[in-house]
Amino acid sequence: MSEEKVSAAQVEQPLPAGTVIARRRKALGFSQETLAEKLDVSRQAVAKWESGQAFPTAERLAELCRVLEVTPGELLGLEEPQKKKRPWGLIVFAAGLILLWGVGLLLLPGNGGRTITLCWTLLNLSLLWGIGWLLALAARALWKYVSR
Repeated sequence: MSEEKVSAAQVEQPLPAGTVIARRRKALGFSQETLAEKLDVSRQAVAKWESGQAFPTAERLAELCRVLEVTPGELLGLEEPQKKKRPWGLIVFAAGLILLWGVGLLLLPGNGGRTITLCWTLLNLSLLWGIGWLLALAARALWKYVSR
Protein backbone atom coordinates (compact mmCIF):
# COMPACT_ATOMS: atom_id res chain seq x y z
CA MET A 1 0.00 0.00 0.00
CA SER A 2 2.93 2.34 -0.35
CA GLU A 3 2.92 5.18 -2.84
CA GLU A 4 5.73 7.31 -4.12
CA LYS A 5 5.44 10.89 -2.87
CA VAL A 6 5.31 13.73 -5.36
CA SER A 7 7.22 16.97 -4.85
CA ALA A 8 5.39 20.10 -3.64
CA ALA A 9 5.82 21.78 -7.06
CA GLN A 10 4.05 18.88 -8.75
CA VAL A 11 1.20 18.90 -6.22
CA GLU A 12 0.21 22.43 -7.29
CA GLN A 13 -0.34 21.15 -10.83
CA PRO A 14 -2.30 17.88 -10.86
CA LEU A 15 -0.73 15.03 -12.77
CA PRO A 16 -2.44 14.09 -16.03
CA ALA A 17 -2.63 10.54 -14.66
CA GLY A 18 -4.88 11.67 -11.81
CA THR A 19 -7.34 13.19 -14.25
CA VAL A 20 -7.30 10.05 -16.39
CA ILE A 21 -7.82 7.82 -13.34
CA ALA A 22 -10.80 9.89 -12.17
CA ARG A 23 -12.39 10.08 -15.63
CA ARG A 24 -12.02 6.39 -16.41
CA ARG A 25 -13.21 5.37 -12.94
CA LYS A 26 -16.36 7.44 -13.36
CA ALA A 27 -16.88 6.27 -16.95
CA LEU A 28 -16.79 2.67 -15.75
CA GLY A 29 -19.20 3.49 -12.93
CA PHE A 30 -16.73 2.75 -10.12
CA SER A 31 -16.63 4.62 -6.85
CA GLN A 32 -13.25 5.28 -5.26
CA GLU A 33 -14.05 2.49 -2.81
CA THR A 34 -14.79 0.02 -5.61
CA LEU A 35 -11.58 0.85 -7.45
CA ALA A 36 -9.62 0.60 -4.21
CA GLU A 37 -11.07 -2.87 -3.53
CA LYS A 38 -10.18 -4.05 -7.04
CA LEU A 39 -6.60 -2.87 -6.56
CA ASP A 40 -6.30 -3.91 -2.90
CA VAL A 41 -5.46 -0.39 -1.72
CA SER A 42 -7.23 2.12 0.50
CA ARG A 43 -9.79 4.60 -0.78
CA GLN A 44 -7.47 7.35 0.42
CA ALA A 45 -4.74 6.03 -1.90
CA VAL A 46 -7.08 6.31 -4.88
CA ALA A 47 -8.08 9.83 -3.79
CA LYS A 48 -4.40 10.82 -3.57
CA TRP A 49 -3.71 9.41 -7.06
CA GLU A 50 -6.63 11.37 -8.49
CA SER A 51 -5.61 14.61 -6.80
CA GLY A 52 -1.96 14.24 -7.84
CA GLN A 53 -0.65 14.00 -4.27
CA ALA A 54 0.74 10.51 -4.91
CA PHE A 55 1.31 8.10 -7.78
CA PRO A 56 0.73 4.34 -7.87
CA THR A 57 3.73 2.07 -7.52
CA ALA A 58 4.94 0.18 -10.58
CA GLU A 59 3.20 -2.98 -9.39
CA ARG A 60 -0.10 -1.14 -8.97
CA LEU A 61 0.26 0.76 -12.26
CA ALA A 62 -0.09 -2.36 -14.42
CA GLU A 63 -3.13 -3.54 -12.47
CA LEU A 64 -4.62 -0.03 -12.56
CA CYS A 65 -4.30 0.08 -16.35
CA ARG A 66 -5.99 -3.30 -16.64
CA VAL A 67 -8.88 -2.36 -14.36
CA LEU A 68 -9.41 1.05 -16.00
CA GLU A 69 -8.99 -0.44 -19.50
CA VAL A 70 -6.32 2.03 -20.58
CA THR A 71 -2.74 1.69 -21.77
CA PRO A 72 0.13 2.99 -19.60
CA GLY A 73 0.76 5.66 -22.24
CA GLU A 74 -2.83 6.87 -22.03
CA LEU A 75 -2.69 6.89 -18.23
CA LEU A 76 0.48 8.95 -18.18
CA GLY A 77 -0.75 11.36 -20.85
CA LEU A 78 1.91 10.28 -23.34
CA GLU A 79 -0.55 9.15 -26.00
CA GLU A 80 -4.08 9.99 -27.01
CA PRO A 81 -6.86 7.68 -25.86
CA GLN A 82 -7.87 5.17 -28.50
CA LYS A 83 -10.89 6.25 -30.44
CA LYS A 84 -14.01 4.21 -30.06
CA LYS A 85 -14.86 1.89 -32.88
CA ARG A 86 -17.85 2.58 -35.03
CA PRO A 87 -21.03 0.96 -33.83
CA TRP A 88 -21.21 -1.57 -36.66
CA GLY A 89 -23.97 -3.48 -34.92
CA LEU A 90 -26.20 -0.41 -34.92
CA ILE A 91 -25.36 0.29 -38.57
CA VAL A 92 -26.29 -3.28 -39.52
CA PHE A 93 -29.49 -3.04 -37.48
CA ALA A 94 -30.56 0.17 -39.21
CA ALA A 95 -29.60 -1.14 -42.65
CA GLY A 96 -31.62 -4.30 -42.02
CA LEU A 97 -34.72 -2.32 -41.10
CA ILE A 98 -34.31 -0.03 -44.10
CA LEU A 99 -33.92 -3.03 -46.39
CA LEU A 100 -36.91 -4.80 -44.83
CA TRP A 101 -39.23 -1.79 -45.17
CA GLY A 102 -37.81 -0.74 -48.54
CA VAL A 103 -38.48 -4.11 -50.13
CA GLY A 104 -41.88 -4.29 -48.43
CA LEU A 105 -42.92 -0.87 -49.72
CA LEU A 106 -41.79 -1.78 -53.23
CA LEU A 107 -44.10 -4.78 -53.10
CA LEU A 108 -47.13 -2.73 -51.98
CA PRO A 109 -48.40 -1.39 -55.33
CA GLY A 110 -50.74 -3.79 -57.05
CA ASN A 111 -51.18 -6.09 -54.05
CA GLY A 112 -54.81 -5.12 -53.49
CA GLY A 113 -56.14 -6.49 -50.18
CA ARG A 114 -52.80 -7.90 -49.12
CA THR A 115 -51.38 -4.44 -48.33
CA ILE A 116 -52.54 -4.49 -44.70
CA THR A 117 -51.19 -8.01 -44.23
CA LEU A 118 -47.81 -7.00 -45.68
CA CYS A 119 -47.58 -3.90 -43.46
CA TRP A 120 -48.54 -5.95 -40.41
CA THR A 121 -45.86 -8.51 -41.29
CA LEU A 122 -43.23 -5.79 -41.75
CA LEU A 123 -44.16 -4.27 -38.40
CA ASN A 124 -43.90 -7.64 -36.66
CA LEU A 125 -40.56 -8.43 -38.30
CA SER A 126 -39.26 -5.00 -37.26
CA LEU A 127 -40.33 -5.64 -33.68
CA LEU A 128 -38.68 -9.07 -33.69
CA TRP A 129 -35.53 -7.56 -35.17
CA GLY A 130 -35.50 -4.94 -32.40
CA ILE A 131 -36.09 -7.50 -29.66
CA GLY A 132 -33.25 -9.61 -31.02
CA TRP A 133 -31.02 -6.54 -31.03
CA LEU A 134 -31.89 -5.72 -27.40
CA LEU A 135 -31.27 -9.32 -26.33
CA ALA A 136 -27.87 -9.25 -28.03
CA LEU A 137 -26.99 -5.99 -26.21
CA ALA A 138 -28.14 -7.45 -22.88
CA ALA A 139 -26.08 -10.62 -23.44
CA ARG A 140 -23.02 -8.52 -24.30
CA ALA A 141 -23.43 -6.36 -21.18
CA LEU A 142 -23.92 -9.45 -19.03
CA TRP A 143 -20.79 -11.05 -20.50
CA LYS A 144 -18.74 -7.91 -19.78
CA TYR A 145 -20.08 -7.80 -16.21
CA VAL A 146 -19.40 -11.49 -15.53
CA SER A 147 -15.94 -11.50 -17.13
CA ARG A 148 -14.60 -8.65 -14.93
